[in-house]
Amino acid sequence: MDELRCIECGVFLILILGGVMPDRRRFGRAPDTICLLAALTVVGAVLTATGQVPRSVSDLVPMPVALVWSGTFTAAAGVSLAGVLWRDHLTGWAIELSGRVALACTSLAYTIALVGAATVWGSSIIIAVVASIGGASGWRVYQLVRRFDQFKADVLAYKQVPVRRHFWGGHG
Repeated sequence: MDELRCIECGVFLILILGGVMPDRRRFGRAPDTICLLAALTVVGAVLTATGQVPRSVSDLVPMPVALVWSGTFTAAAGVSLAGVLWRDHLTGWAIELSGRVALACTSLAYTIALVGAATVWGSSIIIAVVASIGGASGWRVYQLVRRFDQFKADVLAYKQVPVRRHFWGGHG
């Protein structure tokens, strides 16, 4: 799985630069997040399609389960990417949230597998990358849930505002 480790090392550099997707209203779409999710999606799709999974995962579980994990990890990254790139904020947030929940869970499970399989100090970089992806996705889940709560509060507050009428009887 040297190809995957090379990609993960590159991803580590992206994460240092700020891998957590910031709130779109203030910062817009972050290029590093888009690149990270795209790399995870493309590389994961190729590895899953060819039946290759990291040795740390295949040593712990049977191959069919490892392929399900790999497919879930890849799909979660792809769904998160689709949500980040979606034009409509509300729909994009919902799509990204569904992908991020799965990405956080599969990344953290992979981190546990990597910790158990680590034999050299160089593995700590890979573990840090995968743990960072899981942690960043978990943090993004928190941000999105908060954003949905704020949106709901804004809609409810808006419904409480009385409609102004002009002197001729029309809506203002």
